[in-house]
Amino acid sequence: MAQINTGKVIAGGVAGAVALVVIDYLVNGVWLASRWTAQTAKLNPSLDMMSTNSTIGYVVVDIILAMMIVWLYAAMRPRFGPGSRTAMLAALYVWAIAAVFNSMFVVSGMYSLKLVCVSLAGTLVGMLAAGYIGGMMYKEE
Repeated sequence: MAQINTGKVIAGGVAGAVALVVIDYLVNGVWLASRWTAQTAKLNPSLDMMSTNSTIGYVVVDIILAMMIVWLYAAMRPRFGPGSRTAMLAALYVWAIAAVFNSMFVVSGMYSLKLVCVSLAGTLVGMLAAGYIGGMMYKEE
């Protein structure tokens, strides 16, 4: 069994993260921004979901998620074969784990089900794009 090429995981993860960051920004920072702001203000008026520190945090998390997708793709390749199907499966698995954690915002009553579901749908698109881009960049040699 071949070793995972860490350099390619990082390169593919960074490339995939670009797509994920852009899509997350459009979905959550543009289209849903007013809803996030309004619902956050109900929790605590002093919170700013779009502050510089928050934005940096979102970008870092997206980079980590994209690298996790590419790493999982690399780990899955020997069993599922290389290609976009395996990359999409890796992205779907990482998205499902993230969705479980995000569902806690709804369960705890912090945010509405509709807002979290729309956000998760946009994130799914971003993660699939990240998986495709990162997966197609990954090579074991």
